Amino acid sequence: MVRKTVYTLAIIVLQMGEEKVVFAQAKLEASVQYTTELQSDLGNRLNWVNLLSLRVAIPTERLGLWSNGKLEVQTISVYKTSRERIAGDRQVFSNIEEDNLPFSPFLLGYSQQIGKVLLFGGLRNVNEDYFTTPYTSLFTNSSCGIYPTLSANYVLANYPLSAVCLHLEYRINEMIGIKNSLYNGQAYLPFKQGSSVFAVSPQRDGLMDIAEMDYTTNSSYHGSYNLGIVVHGGNRCCDAADDSLAPEQASAETTSEKHRKVNYTCWLSVEQECWHSGRYSAGVLGQYSFAPSDRNDCRRYMAAGGIFKGLFSASGEDTLGVVFSQASFSDIREKALEITWNYTVSNHFSVQPAFHFIRTGNERSHIAMLRVMVEY
Repeated sequence: MVRKTVYTLAIIVLQMGEEKVVFAQAKLEASVQYTTELQSDLGNRLNWVNLLSLRVAIPTERLGLWSNGKLEVQTISVYKTSRERIAGDRQVFSNIEEDNLPFSPFLLGYSQQIGKVLLFGGLRNVNEDYFTTPYTSLFTNSSCGIYPTLSANYVLANYPLSAVCLHLEYRINEMIGIKNSLYNGQAYLPFKQGSSVFAVSPQRDGLMDIAEMDYTTNSSYHGSYNLGIVVHGGNRCCDAADDSLAPEQASAETTSEKHRKVNYTCWLSVEQECWHSGRYSAGVLGQYSFAPSDRNDCRRYMAAGGIFKGLFSASGEDTLGVVFSQASFSDIREKALEITWNYTVSNHFSVQPAFHFIRTGNERSHIAMLRVMVEY
């Protein structure tokens, strides 16, 4: 008798900017990713930033249970040598720099595939599902990964924070998909007195819903188009600067009219490969996002850039990127230009220098950085 092993499609996820198909095999999946980054303001200020990520996924089949399910755990640790940032930019030129955090649960929950639908419940963060695409994931500026119209206006589950979430994905076909995530209205740091990363309190924090439709071109030229909206209901709008407060302190804050309004942010992102020949390719990207000016600190964000692959290595494993972004805040406008180059030395190792030219109002900053990534 011939025994056949049938592998069923378990989950389609957006990770490190590439859509990957993961099959529910009855084996444990584990990965370790270490990112280290040296920053300089081209003067006297230096900073060394480190991020360690550990991730494990256990298929329910391995536990002798039903198929197409997974228990997922990811933790992160952050360490930097300088308590103060070396630049005062609002968009934050490094997407891994945060205050020192010895340990934090970044992802903790259960996912189940049912036909074309993926369901997840537990701790989650928006970086897992939104904003990072194959082109934008190259850049180190935080705005490319999550727009300041969100990060500056909400205390949402954005790196390094997570929050309790119910997440759903549905693939209409190979090209079109929809996602929806319902989060507790505010994310909290773990192990902090008076707060809990596991908090679920709609009355105190409100609720936050994120929805997005994506279209991926099914041709020889890569293309990704995303349209999304965030809606926050409750009394915690415009408190993004207060994420360090304990819940009882936060709930006792001012109850001005803008804090009671339902808040929302919309965005559109486009990236399209325009040309390729052998190892060479080139493409463009664009991003736009807006939020109501009567209840938000950051009202508008836009970015445009280009990607060029295979210019400097015979293997084609290098990518050069240039992106210009502008964010309009209630009191100031910030413009930023990033030029970066990533070289994949092997499947486990890559290096990436980057240069940032930033103008925040009348203040100018010039940043050089070198990032190294190791993954197993």
